[in-house]
Amino acid sequence: MSWARPTMPDYGMLASGLSSRHGITRNPWNTDRNPGGSSAGAAAGYGPLHVGSDIGGSVRLPAGWCGVDGFKPSFGRILVDPPYPGRTLGPLTRTVADAALLTSVIAAPTAETT
Repeated sequence: MSWARPTMPDYGMLASGLSSRHGITRNPWNTDRNPGGSSAGAAAGYGPLHVGSDIGGSVRLPAGWCGVDGFKPSFGRILVDPPYPGRTLGPLTRTVADAALLTSVIAAPTAETT
């Protein structure tokens, strides 16, 4: 199953999942296509919990194209270091319940939780 290898683009900056070292990640539903987004490898479904970085759809596109759950939380909900306006970290998981659990673990503390 070399087509399902979870990889990401060089420097995490391409929207295709293309790696100069490992080639392109393939969409598990249609191997003629890629999963989309820089978090493409996470959407291939190898593991139950992944965290992706999203500015312009790098979590949301692979989630939608590969049938996994993923979303872009509000800016600051999950801390990013160094901070960059518009970039957030979001879960890519197999189920909505897993996304909620992962988010609750990695989310920044709020006034309600401190």
